[in-house]
Amino acid sequence: MQPRLPDPQSLGGKLEELNADYVQAVHGVLAVYPAYAADPAASGQSELFSEKTADLQKVEADLFLLRDKIEAGIVEAAAQVTQAENSIQEYEGTDKKLAKRLTALDIQLDSADGRLRDAVYLYRERYISNCLLAGVVLIGAYHTYKSVFAKVAAKVVK
Repeated sequence: MQPRLPDPQSLGGKLEELNADYVQAVHGVLAVYPAYAADPAASGQSELFSEKTADLQKVEADLFLLRDKIEAGIVEAAAQVTQAENSIQEYEGTDKKLAKRLTALDIQLDSADGRLRDAVYLYRERYISNCLLAGVVLIGAYHTYKSVFAKVAAKVVK
């Protein structure tokens, strides 16, 4: 089972949410910055400015996490596409082999006579290949039998 890819709509929604949070955090920093810039030593302004910049950094960190999630989804999608392309290439190879066999057949407008000739042709093709295979197996068995019993007969004669 393939891992699920992140839903693009949910990623888009999260991005819009982070965008709104980012705008809000920037406005918060901009609202506090003039008072902080005027007197950085003031404890209330310094803490407020640190708090607002921390909010901005949190939104930026969330944005980087979202980017990493999107990149991981892209890598996974690329792997799935590569796997699908490999499957397609395998099927195309099989299709070419079948197309080559199909050109050898006499399909005559899907007539019964044409289909019968095609079936007979395919049957004979399989029959001949099976007979050749049986012949090769019998010859191999004969030579094995002959070599084994030639050694046994040689031992008995001595």
